[in-house]
Amino acid sequence: MVGTINDSVDAYLSDAEISLWDVDGLRSKYYGLLCTEDDFRNIDGDVSEAREKIRDELLERAENLYAKKEELFGEQMREVERVILLQNVDRQWMDPLESMDSLMESVGLQAYASRSPIAESRIHGADLFDEMITNIRDDTVRGIMSVVPRQKGEVKRVQVAKAVSEGFAGGGKTSSVVF
Repeated sequence: MVGTINDSVDAYLSDAEISLWDVDGLRSKYYGLLCTEDDFRNIDGDVSEAREKIRDELLERAENLYAKKEELFGEQMREVERVILLQNVDRQWMDPLESMDSLMESVGLQAYASRSPIAESRIHGADLFDEMITNIRDDTVRGIMSVVPRQKGEVKRVQVAKAVSEGFAGGGKTSSVVF
């Protein structure tokens, strides 16, 4: 959580001038969880102080939200975290593999540019892996921050389709097809 927020603040608020910051991007990334539409509208003063103030505000909000989630889920919080992490890993791991396949197809073109195809594929592969890890981490944090417990209650099962037994062995009616 801390790493995700720090990386986001550093990415969106990296310029030396406040007017060049992507505050809207940062706000939209955490909108509904840690930010509202009105947050961080009037930023002024020293650049590094303003950046740290925003970072501290987001971290404090995230810690408060996480504490509420832990209180809500109790002892099951670790299991919830584990499930969300595994779901994100399952969802994310295929994209880099597919991208590596297309990278391997284009690796031969690197030789024409007087670059080592092996070195270029290692660099791109490492970038894809880092991007995957970042996506897993960000999605996991977002999932943990937005998870809510299921309402306890009776589950009602409703039949949505009727079984058709016509034409199958053991069915009431049989139909014969002649070829």
